[in-house]
Amino acid sequence: MDVATVDILREGLWREVPDERIRGEFKAHLKRSAYPEEFPGIALRKKPPPDRRFRIIARGITVDAERREGTLVPCNLCGPAPKFCKEGILIVDNLGWGYLVGPVCARKHYADGRFNIEWNRFSKDEARRAATDYLLNLAPLAPHLAAYARELIPYVDAAASIHAALRTIPSITELLRSAICRHDGWLQVSVTREVVGANGRSRTEHEQVNVAQIVGRAAVTVKFALDVKFRQATEFLALFGTDEDSAMEFISAAEREDGVIRADASLRKSTDNLRKVSASLSEFADFVSPQNFRAISAYANDPRGTIRFSIVAAAGGYYLKPEGDFRAMIRADLLQSPLPPIPENLLEILATRDPDPKP
Repeated sequence: MDVATVDILREGLWREVPDERIRGEFKAHLKRSAYPEEFPGIALRKKPPPDRRFRIIARGITVDAERREGTLVPCNLCGPAPKFCKEGILIVDNLGWGYLVGPVCARKHYADGRFNIEWNRFSKDEARRAATDYLLNLAPLAPHLAAYARELIPYVDAAASIHAALRTIPSITELLRSAICRHDGWLQVSVTREVVGANGRSRTEHEQVNVAQIVGRAAVTVKFALDVKFRQATEFLALFGTDEDSAMEFISAAEREDGVIRADASLRKSTDNLRKVSASLSEFADFVSPQNFRAISAYANDPRGTIRFSIVAAAGGYYLKPEGDFRAMIRADLLQSPLPPIPENLLEILATRDPDPKP
């Protein structure tokens, strides 16, 4: 638009045009061009009248200076010299004129606090749009997430049983926890030896020697939190129903009740909890594996160990018995069958991360 032809006292191009349409066309323009100031309807070199109503259309506008031959973007408030290359804001006033401004300039220009009010309104709308997009993208998968969660129910119960049994033998559990969390899984024994120094005198040295390496951190955490995380995930995912239509109905109801942001947060929390539960169950399965218990037995049978206990294989699992204490039955059979594989369409959502809680 020719600067000489801009008359902001007349109606601009975007008068009574919905924000979503302007926003969409502006995004499309930025994909084609590195010059946001060439977007149709921008009032070049004109300051927005401070008494006019306005609304934020887009923010966080960033340009690549190299694509602009080293120039920045002119700010309508402190121009015409180019002033910014990032964090720009597009506003449109009530007559339909667009302006590119920076947040600092805009707050000074609208000294009555109207800019902060509009900023907060836009932030809420932006969060609502992002939440709706996320819900719509995951709506087809929510019933599949719920179905996968139902498959995990017996394995969560098994993990709870194993963790409860380990809590009855705290001395052994602390030994295993220390090995996994502090020594990269190595069960260690202390070895004492006499060493003759250069001066001919002998001295006693103590050394920690690795005996066997174990895995399964989730099984030896101080607290068992899988059931809480799992319950939150399954209860919320059940609200989406069993197919895509029922999932869309749930999202529509959330929109009507202004609950989209809450639903978005709950869905994110549910998928995160389900991810953690799945990863932790894999660690429980590793803990009760035959190779892991062979490693634990290697330490139990080493006379140099500081904590004495015995391991006896039994139908369904193993008995761990500290000296002079009650024995605990670890039901390995409950997790011996392979865990349900994560469905291919859920792999990206449930990509493995470190499970919580930490020991």
